Amino acid sequence: MTTEDSAAESNLVCIDLVVPGSKQRGRAFLRLGVLKNLHVAELAHELGRQFVEEDDTERLPLLRRALDLPTVTFETYRGETAPYELHAYIKAAEVSDAPIFATVLAPIPVVRQLAAMPPHVVLETATLQVITEEPTTAAIVSALESWAKRIWPEIRVPRIVLSPWPAPTESRDGTVEILRLFPVPAEVSGVEFAKADTQVDFSPSPNLVAAEFRLGAEAA
Repeated sequence: MTTEDSAAESNLVCIDLVVPGSKQRGRAFLRLGVLKNLHVAELAHELGRQFVEEDDTERLPLLRRALDLPTVTFETYRGETAPYELHAYIKAAEVSDAPIFATVLAPIPVVRQLAAMPPHVVLETATLQVITEEPTTAAIVSALESWAKRIWPEIRVPRIVLSPWPAPTESRDGTVEILRLFPVPAEVSGVEFAKADTQVDFSPSPNLVAAEFRLGAEAA
């Protein structure tokens, strides 16, 4: 196998899948070399097996009730190590006194890291949503909308208010971009993403947060 062939097989691809026996959907992300040894039917079966875990059964009805509200606030928290994922929670006092965990939002660098480890397949389930573009505020809101539609295909997605640190920001119009965790230099062409050897800088610039949103000492 040539170097070019090896590089091609390490490219990340995605496949749209439907959970067997339902209208729920999810994507499978894996390297091209791994795909050659799998059938789509096998991936769909595995998606159906993993889509809703036992721990999700009590939480999903609460999430569904919250999403019936005209406006829903999501809080997002960054993971502890790079590449960073986001943990999204719904705040809906009408449904629960405490925030309700919704899903993990995984940008492409996170997905690439997961796909490099066994079983070398990353599936979008009820608790994992992939972000295939730079995780700006607008992209995060779009990912949350896609997450809701994948799990409840009949849903009318409410207006989403994103509440990143340090203050709530209404982000449906995509004009406010406080939360820009890191750049993702992924170039999507069909199902092919950035090559595995792409270097990614995960250090956010302090200028990405407007002065009025910074903590007192930082703003000074």
